[in-house]
Amino acid sequence: NDVALADPIVRYPDSSVLSGGKHSIGVINILYFFKSLLQKRICPTVREKVLLIYPESFVIEWLGILNGKNQSLLRLFQVSGLETKSIHDLPIRFVPGKISHLVKTFQLIQARLIDSPNWTLQELFSDIQHIVERAHREIVNIVPDMTEAAKCLFKSNKYHIEDLLNMNERLKDNRRLFKVLREERNLATDFFSKRTQTISQAIDDLIRHIDVKSYSDQPTHQYDILHQLAIFFPEEAKNN
Repeated sequence: NDVALADPIVRYPDSSVLSGGKHSIGVINILYFFKSLLQKRICPTVREKVLLIYPESFVIEWLGILNGKNQSLLRLFQVSGLETKSIHDLPIRFVPGKISHLVKTFQLIQARLIDSPNWTLQELFSDIQHIVERAHREIVNIVPDMTEAAKCLFKSNKYHIEDLLNMNERLKDNRRLFKVLREERNLATDFFSKRTQTISQAIDDLIRHIDVKSYSDQPTHQYDILHQLAIFFPEEAKNN
């Protein structure tokens, strides 16, 4: 589900708001509305499987598959004579730094699974994306019906974080919420201003951020990264 890999928080420019725009939840995943599911302890089997994944390899493989789908859709539109822009925002592009951020988030999740093996899904969600988790909880309080609550995000995303949470609240690191939001990378604005990367550019950026030599004591990890690059992005791997 590529939407689950969206930016957790995005800000949409709005000239009517003095702050320059309000923030909305970017991650759309109905699982976050299942209270009973989130309160369960993370399955030990799932935990072990997640810890066996190499984040860089996972993201490279995902990008490779996404790139293949991208090309297939573009060929389909070309054969049918349709304008891609009139159907969908193709080809799929990324905000600079997005892919490296995904890898870092995956690494953070793994670190938490190692340090806190008995955590519930709710605790992990709250630790990794505290503001988003709080916003989801508030939406459920406003709209108790899970299906209707999900529609608020899937169909209209009508609830802004500024309307859901106290902006003066202090978070775990003692920063106030409004300051954290202000410091968030303005990914939506980057998109609107066309500061985006193709998948090829995104993989180039990721390759530059991966220090393969640092895994010299983990040959399997090192090999897996290089193997995935060779399979999905041979030209980019060669150039870097």
